[in-house]
Amino acid sequence: MTRTTSPFPPLVSPLARAGGLGVMLAAILLEGCSTAVGGCGSGGRYDTTVDVLVTSSALGAAHGDGGALDCTALCITDPGAQTALGCQDLGLADGGTQGTGGSGGGGAADEHTLQCQLQETALCLGRHHEAVQSPVVGQGPGEAAAWLDRGARAEASSVLAFRLLHDELAELGAPVDLLEACRDAARDEARHARWMRAFATAAGAAPTSPAV
Repeated sequence: MTRTTSPFPPLVSPLARAGGLGVMLAAILLEGCSTAVGGCGSGGRYDTTVDVLVTSSALGAAHGDGGALDCTALCITDPGAQTALGCQDLGLADGGTQGTGGSGGGGAADEHTLQCQLQETALCLGRHHEAVQSPVVGQGPGEAAAWLDRGARAEASSVLAFRLLHDELAELGAPVDLLEACRDAARDEARHARWMRAFATAAGAAPTSPAV
């Protein structure tokens, strides 16, 4: 396994004392992801489409020479794992109204839906379901908390993805055993989400849920 610098040593001892999952997670934190663990680390690259909300003022400021949008500035949240391939303004978000400009013009009533075409590196998170908000970005009082929060959100997103997949397959008349496998997978991911959220909360991250 390739050793990488990790920002998480202070968490290792309490995680190891937790036993089981704690020992496994502590080992991952120490070693970092690598190609030896399920294709993590360098990861595979794939194209994805993500809808994001941006204010009219941000949209206007992102117009470059010739009126082209600066898709990198508007779409990228993780420069190390994402590349902007293009973006398109789809207009005001549902229920929105055009603001009047100035300091009071921004906000939810003045948000545009921007469709971003991205190339992403898996980085141990796998592919995103198109109905689950992507990309997953961690937040917390430090690097460790943000990393754990990102993992917790990813696990919670997987629960939703398997439930949505179940419903889509059911509409197509999929076999009962395949539908049951989706339900089993959703329950498994729910357990992972509870574990990761407990770790993230212990590290100081606030409880969050993925958006659909």
